Amino acid sequence: MIFWPRPALHDGETSVLEERASYARGGLARGGLLVLTDRRLIFQPNRLEAWTLLKPSTWPRTTIQEVAVAPTGEDLLAGGWRRRLQITLTDGRRAVFVVPRVDELQARLAAALKP
Repeated sequence: MIFWPRPALHDGETSVLEERASYARGGLARGGLLVLTDRRLIFQPNRLEAWTLLKPSTWPRTTIQEVAVAPTGEDLLAGGWRRRLQITLTDGRRAVFVVPRVDELQARLAAALKP
């Protein structure tokens, strides 16, 4: 049994990068898988989180303005005691993820998102 179910991809869509991640939202960090495809960024909740009715989240690549490392100190119950991956969208919203090797993943994502 795969703890991280594979996200549903659209016809012809291909996965570029995958990493375990916890999505920091609502004051908690929810576990799952962060997947970058040639079309979008997807957070696929793990089976436990999906059981609690957490749905996948997706962001078209064209809406991603910046990939950065968020400073510590914000939302301590959502991993704020450590540096986290921060995705800033063109409309100003942010998505924050607790990931292993945050600096490495930030560099890989930023490079993969370059036009």
